[in-house]
Order: sequence, then structure tokens, then C-alpha cells
Amino acid sequence: MSARSGAQIRTASISPTIGRQFDGRGNLETLEKETDAKIQSLKEQAAKARGDMKAHFEERAAEIKADYEARAEELSQAWASGMVM
Repeated sequence: MSARSGAQIRTASISPTIGRQFDGRGNLETLEKETDAKIQSLKEQAAKARGDMKAHFEERAAEIKADYEARAEELSQAWASGMVM
């Protein structure tokens, strides 16, 4: 059995919902709230971390934000075109 650091476990628990599909405006709001909570959690962890782990948390927060922005844009375009109800 491999040992995982606490940081790896926390990071692993943050990412599962990013891959879910969201549809409709209510789900866009849900996605935004979940994303904001994840980013805030990572920022708090980064504030307490040092060195490589601090950089890791900051990088992961940036990735989550970029992923959210891309998904929100796709969903907005789908909503505008009538593909999502």
C-alpha cells in the first residue's frame, strides 16, 4: 500500500466534481459556488503550506478557475443556442 501525503489526499478529494456535466442556469450557479469553495480551500491550504506544496495548491486553484471559466462559457453558449434547457 502506497503512502499518500495529506496534501495529496485533500487535492484528490477536491477534483471529482469538476468532471461532472452541468446543464441549465441553476446548475451554472451550483458550478460557480462549488468552484469558489474549492478555490478558497486551496488558497487557505496554500497560505499554510511552504515551498513546493504552496506552489502546487496555487497551481491547482488556477487550473480549477480556468476549467470553470471554460465550462461556464461552453454552457452559456449552449444555453444561448437553445441546446440546454
